[in-house]
Amino acid sequence: MSSKNKNYNYILIPILSFGLFTYSIWCGLGYTFDSTIYEEIALSFANEDLSGFYNPWLGNKPPLTSIVIFAVGIEYMLFFNLLCFLVVIGISYKLCINHLKDPFIKGIAILITTFGLPVYMANNFLWSEPLFNVCVILLFYLFQFPHFNWKQWLVIILLSNVMILMRHAGVFVLIGLFVSKFFFLRGGLKWWVYLLTFSLCCLGSIIWFLWASSSGVAWLKVIGSVSIIDKVAHNFYMLAFGFTSWFLPLAVPFIWRIIMVSLAFLLFSFLAKKHELLTKIDLLWIASSLIYIGFLHGVYQMPIEDGERYFSPIFGIIFLVLFKAMDKYIEKVNESKLRWAILLAVLVWSAYPTLRTLNNVNLWHTSRCEKVVKSSPGIFSKQDNP
Repeated sequence: MSSKNKNYNYILIPILSFGLFTYSIWCGLGYTFDSTIYEEIALSFANEDLSGFYNPWLGNKPPLTSIVIFAVGIEYMLFFNLLCFLVVIGISYKLCINHLKDPFIKGIAILITTFGLPVYMANNFLWSEPLFNVCVILLFYLFQFPHFNWKQWLVIILLSNVMILMRHAGVFVLIGLFVSKFFFLRGGLKWWVYLLTFSLCCLGSIIWFLWASSSGVAWLKVIGSVSIIDKVAHNFYMLAFGFTSWFLPLAVPFIWRIIMVSLAFLLFSFLAKKHELLTKIDLLWIASSLIYIGFLHGVYQMPIEDGERYFSPIFGIIFLVLFKAMDKYIEKVNESKLRWAILLAVLVWSAYPTLRTLNNVNLWHTSRCEKVVKSSPGIFSKQDNP
């Protein structure tokens, strides 16, 4: 059987993931405070009224999420999120197929990156994350290539403009990717080419900024008032809380999660350096992710419950790098007993993130469907869900 045919055996995993995600939003998308803001701004567009941008609360959001809600229609956003989820798990699947060799590692990697809770959470609510995360993973996918033709540059510019107009944090992703590519996969291009392209990638947000500054839009004042010093300790706790929950249950005390995950990554760093497990592509992805997280850490004050939400754009990339290194280590060491010990440990651990997703899917589905039954028959009724 050819390797191409063997890869088709894994397609069942993302298909099952898509089915499970459909089940999770069967009775509608979840609503939070952000969702209400986006919807109210969208309604202002429907009424040909831009006053929402001048409201102290409604004004601190980029415009594109509300424009998408207005263009698609609130009653169809469920299908929009389904499409975004499909694109994200599809790209994750393709990256795993392209970069991993060991069939067992490949299967577990596809399972984790397509069934991961951050991927489900980001698309389960009326948020900006669905389209934002699509843009992020497509950009990470494109930036793995050392050379771009003009068509790829145009796609990168388009995706970047959409990404930043969905969430301000998109500029941090873009800085990370361009800086990392310049140092790790420059492709023979001069620095001014990257600077010019970066400027074009930000063109939409620059135009929005100029209009907003001339109109006194409130979000500019909100961003300008953020204090870096006051946010560092809070954000470190929030980010560590969300990140460590990917690997260990919340039932494990936070300090022990920090210690165990830190030791695991120190071991990973040691083995990666000793056995040269990381490629230039891996270094680009790691550096880009760290720059994105670093800017988030210093600029925004993030609610503790939103840790995984802010990490969701890079969830698949981080695990792909880990599984790539593991795949390469097994190939280099070439010891049967060690290989099976690693595979068994990974298999046992993979039960945790999978069950975690299943538990949350059941919670979302049950709570929303119960409210729909009590309030209205429509599956698109908005719900105030956790």
